[in-house]
Amino acid sequence: MIANFLLLLALTDPAEPQGRFRFKTYGLEQGLTNQAVRCVLQDVVGFIWVGTEGGLFRWDGFKFDHFGVEEGLPSNEVHQIFQDVDGRLWVLTRLGLVQFIDGSIRACPEGLPDQGITQVSALDRVWVATQTGIYGLSFNRFLPIPGWPGAECSALFGDLRGDTLWAARRTERTEIYTLRHGQWNTLSLPEAMQTVRIDGLVVDENRRVWARSARSLWVCSDDTSFEAAETPFEIVSSFGYLKLGRKGDVWVPTDYGIGHFWRGQWQFLNMDNGLPYAWSRDVLEDREGSVWVATSGLVRLLGRGVWSSHTTSNGLPSDVIWCLKRDSRKRLWVGTDKGLAWADADRWHPVPATEKFVVRSMVERENQLFMAGFPTDHLLRYDPQTQVTTSISLPDGLNCKRIFRLALDVDQRIIIASDGAGLWQESAVGSQVFALVDLPDQTEKMSIRDVRVDPSGRILVTSQMGLYIRTENTLWHRLTKEDGLLNNSVFATVPIQNGAMLVAYNEPAGLSRVTGDNGMFDVQAFQVDARLAGQRVYLIGQDAMDRCWIGTGQGVSLIDGERAVHFGIGDGLVGEDCDNMAFWPEPNGDVWIGTSVGLAHFSQSAYWGPLDPPRTTLTQILLGKKNVRESDSGLEVRHTENTFQARFAGLSFVNEQQVEFEIRMVGLDSGWISTDSRVARYPGLDSGAYQFEARSRLGSGAWGNPVSFQFTIVPAWWQTWIFKLFVFLLCIVAIQALVRWRMKLLQRRNRQLEALVEERTVALRSANEALEQANRALLNQSLTDPLTGLKNRRYLDECIPNYVAQTTRTHRDVGRYEGSRINLNIDLLFILVDIDHFKKVNDQFGHVSGDMVLQQVSHILEMAIRDTDTLIRWGGEEFLIVARNTCRWDFSVLAERIRSQVEKHEFVIDQGRTTHCTCSLGFAFFPLFPKFPDQYDWEKILNLADQCLYAAKHNGRNAWVGLVNNPQRGPLPEGISDRALQAADLVEKGWFTVESSFGPQAKLEWVLKDP
Repeated sequence: MIANFLLLLALTDPAEPQGRFRFKTYGLEQGLTNQAVRCVLQDVVGFIWVGTEGGLFRWDGFKFDHFGVEEGLPSNEVHQIFQDVDGRLWVLTRLGLVQFIDGSIRACPEGLPDQGITQVSALDRVWVATQTGIYGLSFNRFLPIPGWPGAECSALFGDLRGDTLWAARRTERTEIYTLRHGQWNTLSLPEAMQTVRIDGLVVDENRRVWARSARSLWVCSDDTSFEAAETPFEIVSSFGYLKLGRKGDVWVPTDYGIGHFWRGQWQFLNMDNGLPYAWSRDVLEDREGSVWVATSGLVRLLGRGVWSSHTTSNGLPSDVIWCLKRDSRKRLWVGTDKGLAWADADRWHPVPATEKFVVRSMVERENQLFMAGFPTDHLLRYDPQTQVTTSISLPDGLNCKRIFRLALDVDQRIIIASDGAGLWQESAVGSQVFALVDLPDQTEKMSIRDVRVDPSGRILVTSQMGLYIRTENTLWHRLTKEDGLLNNSVFATVPIQNGAMLVAYNEPAGLSRVTGDNGMFDVQAFQVDARLAGQRVYLIGQDAMDRCWIGTGQGVSLIDGERAVHFGIGDGLVGEDCDNMAFWPEPNGDVWIGTSVGLAHFSQSAYWGPLDPPRTTLTQILLGKKNVRESDSGLEVRHTENTFQARFAGLSFVNEQQVEFEIRMVGLDSGWISTDSRVARYPGLDSGAYQFEARSRLGSGAWGNPVSFQFTIVPAWWQTWIFKLFVFLLCIVAIQALVRWRMKLLQRRNRQLEALVEERTVALRSANEALEQANRALLNQSLTDPLTGLKNRRYLDECIPNYVAQTTRTHRDVGRYEGSRINLNIDLLFILVDIDHFKKVNDQFGHVSGDMVLQQVSHILEMAIRDTDTLIRWGGEEFLIVARNTCRWDFSVLAERIRSQVEKHEFVIDQGRTTHCTCSLGFAFFPLFPKFPDQYDWEKILNLADQCLYAAKHNGRNAWVGLVNNPQRGPLPEGISDRALQAADLVEKGWFTVESSFGPQAKLEWVLKDP
């Protein structure tokens, strides 16, 4: 690739001076501990090998691995690195030749002298030049080549295409021999060539033979005779260094630079082109096109020679480049921070009288250049023919911070885009009169960042208010976010093919592509390099090959269809801070880009497109503590070696920092894992089959094919399935035995516990029975009247809720059988019994006698009621009978039985004495109204029974009085209060009828009593 670029320089008469290339130096920071580099080579895998006076080094893109005497080299002073057709690496040191195979240094096959080896080459076999002759490798042994006339072979080269071995013989004079088909032939040499020692021989792409001494270069074009080669540089070095390039080109390292011959042309790369050091000893163009130079250290040409740079060292007045233009005479002009400059083949020439002017934009009209930037009160006009610079004053209204852009409309009138003063246009060509352009919705001090005129004559204007487009009919159209723009604050625009335009924004919002015309526009997002996400775009352009260029503060990206290539300092770009729309495309595909540190030139002839994905390789593999080779893939290791560690490399050297990696362990990881490390370690792996994979890519490019290494960790004997099955069966047997033993133990223990529990249960049962008896006694005492043995009021409080609930529920259930309700025993009867004139008994006979009367009345009542009825001593001489499941129409039977039995009973009051007593009874039924069992609670019913008792006592005693509801009347009105619930009133109003032992015609007097 670099050859293409150098050839371009050689074949053309450049209109600009040759720029400088950027180089990267490798040294101690990367692990190259010896800077005396003598040779460099790239092997078939892709590693870069470096031979120094301090050993052999291998570069994998991240670090140098060192191989020295400790690793098996005969000497640390490496003279040559050679790779034969089978891919074997041969290393020639000061003390002998060795091989590098499968990551280790191995002794050379026998047959060579101990010292005096000068060079190594190959044809059908490996050939070695020594001070005593030439040796060839045959059946793993070196043998002297037949027919060699003896003496030292100072140079050796195997021409594979010509099937010829070329050799330089050195005695008192120099001779050149060829070996073809087993026959030696000699060539005629000029007298001057015979007197010098030939150190290098190569055959180029056109079968020309080149021979090099320390201070001369010779060429043979007809296989018969040599002649001195004509070079545009001086051949000077301590040794005749000569190198065949990968395309058949020839490299000539010297003390003053590097000569390069390809396709009949010479180029010379030296410090003027950017080479860090003047002298060199070896050159390598790797498979990606990067050029490596063995010099004071190792250096690499950045970017494959695609980019060159121009700075103040080349004659530019400033490194800050704002604009570029090639005029009608094909001369390139550059606007900088310190004026205007133009280029010829030798150097850049600043334009006088512009050095104090910041040239941000320029246009050409009538072979004159018009410049704008800062100061903003005038334009500059330069006539290249007369070399005169004049000033054009601008109106006061155009006073602004700076002028961003100049453009020419289809009538060649100048348009000015200002920062803070809006858009201005020349009224007529050459009038030098400018007027403010009236833009739709423009604001005061409007900032216009860019103005362009596309091939169709449309004027494109960017501002913080959106994108303005003036079509052929002079109408302005404004596009904003509502029309699809990503942001209203538009930075720049550039026309591209097919009438479309690209739009960049003042914020890192991305790019848009606008198509359409005459008010019908379509805005779509423009897909760019993923690296540009979140970056501010400063430059957009399109080259002659319809590729888009996007510049940011971190370099420039080339967008070619769906492929994107990013360029930065590591790719040879002079600087990554691109300046405002400083872009110029050339017809041949070249591009000029302005940055804040210089002018960058992209050479299309040196650019071969995006690189292929890098090859990924494993540089070290550890299984346990054992080093294994990549060729050992499929290895089985013991369970103790269950730690896997791999070091890997992505063999791309164009920009090593852009190489990205992903790894995975098949059998352990579910997918690819991104990593910044170049070492992967997996400790404590279980037994099983695994496959480690690693892959790499360059930047955001495609991933390359993964490199893999398969291995199997063999399980230990206790991890085998047979042992696991045996252990499983053994565990089952052990578990069964354990279960049986445990069951027997539990059964024995259960029997003991059962006996103990039974013993404790009997004791506990006895204690509980005693406690229950005591509790029942206490409960009975609390619920029983001690004098009569009857239940007391507390007992009523315990049982009455159940009685009432049962009665209420029963009345609800039989409500639908209204015709038979009155014949059912479903009522709850409350009867209050009071002993008549009991006070007289106490007063006449004493309280003991009164107690005896109470006890006898209690007995009479117990005998008169049913077992299901409840008899309670209500207080004093009063008793309460609660009769469940009674019929309110049969109440008189019970009441009369009680009254008559008390009346007929002869009460014994003391020793031999008796007396007679009577009683009065009052009763009422719950519910008060059968159809409405919830209207009044049982306390209200008991109060009515109490009123009936008082009525019986008031109207003569020894009688019973009760209330029965009138079946023809409904429930009491809701407004009747508890105080108004008086028996006399209820009877008077016909809600109830009175039943008594006085007879139905008796007129009872009621005693009012509070409820």
